[in-house]
Amino acid sequence: MSDSWKKYLAEFIGAFVLMVIGVGAGYVGTALAFGAAIIILAYSVGRISGGRVNPAVSLAMAIRGDIS
Repeated sequence: MSDSWKKYLAEFIGAFVLMVIGVGAGYVGTALAFGAAIIILAYSVGRISGGRVNPAVSLAMAIRGDIS
């Protein structure tokens, strides 16, 4: 698998996991769930994609030219 596809896959998995964990947490634990999800994703896919698990942030940085 090429390096760019690994980055795309890591971004997709990161966004998917973030939404599933955050939305499925319920009312009380939402903040803790999102925080734990970000920590887990930063350690697991951060070295591949740079740790940006929000597709909107990745797209904005790509448009600005900050990332390739």
